[in-house]
Amino acid sequence: MASLGNSVSRGPASSSLHFTDINTRKDMGAVPIQRIPKKCREPGPGDLIYLALGLLWFVCHPLNAQFIPGETGFFPIENYTHEVYDAHHQNWFITQDQNGYIYSGNGMGILEFDGSSWRLISAPGLQAVRTVVVDDNNRKWIGADRELGYLEADSLGFLQYKSLNHRVPAGYELKGNIWQIFPEGNRVLFFTDRIIYCWEDGAFRIIPVPGNIYREYQIHGIVYVDI
Repeated sequence: MASLGNSVSRGPASSSLHFTDINTRKDMGAVPIQRIPKKCREPGPGDLIYLALGLLWFVCHPLNAQFIPGETGFFPIENYTHEVYDAHHQNWFITQDQNGYIYSGNGMGILEFDGSSWRLISAPGLQAVRTVVVDDNNRKWIGADRELGYLEADSLGFLQYKSLNHRVPAGYELKGNIWQIFPEGNRVLFFTDRIIYCWEDGAFRIIPVPGNIYREYQIHGIVYVDI
């Protein structure tokens, strides 16, 4: 018998298999293969009748999946329509923070879901939120149509949107969408189609891009840009 630690290779004769230990590279010998004579016959009329009856039974008795309460491995899916969460029907992005709350970039703002109820976080000028990203400090960074900022708790503990548009350098005003946000160490990168806004030490710095940005990726903490 060969275990998972062994490899199998075909020997020179077609009637045996050679097993080799992959740790010692030692040939464990050949194992003969017993050839079993074929005892086949052509199916008769009776066999075809039984086959037809079996197929008919499966067609007339469809199998019904059953959900057993408490059984692991089954995750029921629940859909939420825009009538339920009372906001725009279009959502661009969805993420989960370190407390288990769900945040979605909605056409009217940011949706917050605590597992039982929805709350819409809105602000003047905030619409078509394209991305919501949670950093290592559990801060939620927001990118939208001509808007960028973050969420901050008010005096009652409810998160509210704080815009950073007024901190963008003159001549680089945001005129399009923020499609992606990458927290990277002590800085946060906001991506548009043409400009990368780098938020670091309480100020924005513009990273020049020699062309249009088609895609951006963050792999193991390193940001890659397809231009």
